[in-house]
Amino acid sequence: MTGRLAAALALGAATLLGPADPAPASAEERPELRPLPAPPLERADAAVRAELDRYRESVARDLAEEPPDPARLAAGFGRLGQLYLLYDFDRAARDCFWNARALAPADARWSYYLGVAHERLGEPGEAAAAFARVLSARPHDEATLVRAARLELESGELERAEEAFRRALDQHPGSAAALHGLGQVASLRGEPERATERFSRALEIQPEATAVHYELALAYRQLGDLEAAREHLTQRGEVPPRFPDPLIDGLESLAVGARRHVHDGGAAFVRGDLEGAVAAYRRAIEAAPENAAAHEALAAVLALQGKRSEALSHFLEALRLDPDDPRARHRTGQVLLQIGRVEEAIEHLRSAIELAPDFAAALRDLALALERSGRLDEAAAAARRLVDLEPRGSEARLLLARFELLAQLDPRRNPERELRLLLERAPDHPMARLTLGVLLEARQDHTGAVAAYRAVLELPRQDATGTAVAARAHLLLARALERQAGRSEEAIEQLRAAVRLAPDMVEGHLDLAAALARRGDVEEAVAAYRLAQAVDPRHGAARRGLAETLLRAGRCLEAREELERGMAKIPGDTGLRELHARVAASCHSRREEPPPR
Repeated sequence: MTGRLAAALALGAATLLGPADPAPASAEERPELRPLPAPPLERADAAVRAELDRYRESVARDLAEEPPDPARLAAGFGRLGQLYLLYDFDRAARDCFWNARALAPADARWSYYLGVAHERLGEPGEAAAAFARVLSARPHDEATLVRAARLELESGELERAEEAFRRALDQHPGSAAALHGLGQVASLRGEPERATERFSRALEIQPEATAVHYELALAYRQLGDLEAAREHLTQRGEVPPRFPDPLIDGLESLAVGARRHVHDGGAAFVRGDLEGAVAAYRRAIEAAPENAAAHEALAAVLALQGKRSEALSHFLEALRLDPDDPRARHRTGQVLLQIGRVEEAIEHLRSAIELAPDFAAALRDLALALERSGRLDEAAAAARRLVDLEPRGSEARLLLARFELLAQLDPRRNPERELRLLLERAPDHPMARLTLGVLLEARQDHTGAVAAYRAVLELPRQDATGTAVAARAHLLLARALERQAGRSEEAIEQLRAAVRLAPDMVEGHLDLAAALARRGDVEEAVAAYRLAQAVDPRHGAARRGLAETLLRAGRCLEAREELERGMAKIPGDTGLRELHARVAASCHSRREEPPPR
């Protein structure tokens, strides 16, 4: 047994659910125990095998003592069970926790772990009995309440499930997991209105619980609100509602070998320490060369550092080990596109979409890759699928409109002349007028560009594509006006119009925020930056702009807190880290002003 792991396990046992209750079984009352499990460890890496063997040998020695010490034996079985559970040896973990509970029945930890092991093994009756024992000792424990309620739901006992989820919500009013469970009960009962209310409240508490969007979309569809259903379908993901689960969450810190290194790499990445993350992921691969997750994680960080060739080699190795991972396929396609290997990128992006048909980011990149290869009809087809996935997304509609327009032009001729010929035939073609404006501005014909943008805005908007083009025209017209002295107020009005038409256009919110900040309207600028963040929480420029505006207004503490949230959300953004250092220094050198109420 290593000293480090023994100390970690002892600390975990003492702190994860509070101090253990005393009163283990006495030597005279020693219960009948299950045999010490010996699972096959061939699939574990060498460090994990060595650690598990050491702990098993330690428990075997404790069992061989005459008489054995029940307290030490309970702790030993419990520690070994934690490690088996961590490395997914669930049957072995179950038997260890069964013994630990038999030796120390008053220690609620072993009943909880035993319930989780039964859950994983598909033994709901035994899991429910174990959780009931925990709740008899700790009736307010949120993790146990939620797990017990989910078991009732999975067994089809809707009344008992609702009662259990309500009990969890009464004890923990902010529990998104309990609200989600109540929503599922309502949905199964055919009560879509009640389901939408509960799912919506769960998402308000945990917006990152993207899996709830799918269930909410189904409930809206039952209500006949197809627009709301489509909106939530475009936001669906795989992250379920979380609940505090310290006993399970704390197990990861006990990992050794490749898993420990992957954990350390993730922690370094969250801190923004990309070099530390790379070093940890390399150690993980040294410990277990067949670990696909370690290769993919290393590749992702290397890509952020601009080391695309090395990143590609690790993405390809991850795919060799796990060819059905759509995320790794997508990232491989992105890197191939960046280094100019377009046809190979298309192949991987198509594979990602075959594996995950609603993978919007992969569809967008496939459309762009097909455009680069000159296959405009196929690019337009991909963009149409993206519009179906994101019916309210202006970017998808603009992509589609551009591909359809370009497919009509003769690439052998002068593009301006081609656009003007097209407009002679179809004067109300919004994308043609917008594209003409962009072309004229690139040629420094600012007067002609402004006229083209204004012509777009004079056209009738008959569909969502026309609205998206008009929003872009407002944005580009505002930028053209900003370049002319004395026209900043006109530019601000154009930007306001842009974000009214396209609330999901991050650029519009950012340009408006910057213009308002230059005018000295700090509160309006802050609000605009926050809207940009709401559209794209991982947009570094939005977070930096907000922090800089707050800093100029003397609100150092707010600026620092915003940057710290941004660094947690976008750990690879070096600009956020640099600005944070500058803000921290500035806040020490001036008197902090409280934010206005």
